[in-house]
Amino acid sequence: MRRVVMPSGTESATVLAGGLVVVPVDRFLAHLTAIDRSPNTVRAYAHDLRDYFDFLTCRGLQWDEVVLEDLGRFVTWLRLPVEARDGRVAMLPWVEANLAVMALCD
Repeated sequence: MRRVVMPSGTESATVLAGGLVVVPVDRFLAHLTAIDRSPNTVRAYAHDLRDYFDFLTCRGLQWDEVVLEDLGRFVTWLRLPVEARDGRVAMLPWVEANLAVMALCD
């Protein structure tokens, strides 16, 4: 997620995946900014969408081809500690989930 300051001075945010702007997310966040949503609201959406696109990237999924089962897997993935989200670590049932930390893919 990146903070963006528009030429007008208005603050917004964008989401990067592989160093590139995620166009549908960028358009949505620009829309939220254009309709005068709070910068904190826009940042919160950007944070959550970054997690979602990290998940899609890790699973090799395209955002416009996601099915209901993929959304269920995303919710399960969010409950995992960040260290376990790449699929290489098995988590013990008594380990607390952590949603507040940035997700890693590899």
